Amino acid sequence: MNLEQLYFEIDTGSDASAQLSDHARRIKTEELWQLELRKVWARLERLESRLKVPEGWTRRLPQEDDLPAIGELAEHYKLRTKDEIELIQEKSSKEVGNDPTISSIVLDEQGLLAVMLVQNAFRLNCHTDLRMVHPRAKERSGHLNLILLADALRRVIKAGYTTTTLTVNTGRDRETRRLAERSGGRLLKSVDLWTLDL
Repeated sequence: MNLEQLYFEIDTGSDASAQLSDHARRIKTEELWQLELRKVWARLERLESRLKVPEGWTRRLPQEDDLPAIGELAEHYKLRTKDEIELIQEKSSKEVGNDPTISSIVLDEQGLLAVMLVQNAFRLNCHTDLRMVHPRAKERSGHLNLILLADALRRVIKAGYTTTTLTVNTGRDRETRRLAERSGGRLLKSVDLWTLDL
């Protein structure tokens, strides 16, 4: 096996990062937040009541035949490969994964506009796994994110979840981080992802 790069995580602010060689570089910082769903819904409910969905947009649960488009979008943003995007199928399944019954998708006549995949869990916490807006709809990302969040929140609360965790890339997800802070979210962990040329 010929390794050219090594990827690793170090807790943000750790003394260990000062010990790294000049060949190591920080790629990104990711934070894990936990939010109480009812607090988030209280913030969103007012906005959602005024939210107009443009004609031609369809809001629905993600389906198996949406996976190729979701996978392409995940690859575009370098979040996952197409093969890593799956939906669990059995409602009674004990498998943890992206649950279509608590996730959300928005489409228009050209196809996928935005998607939020939420993972089920055995307890009262679910995990917001992916939230993506297609580049052609970038100027409407705030609007689309509100739709996705409102739809998914309604579903996860109805399913009995009380909290959600989500990962925030601090360099890219400023909007999500602000929502987490304003909703009284709790920062559970912060890590820096590093790469080292070998």
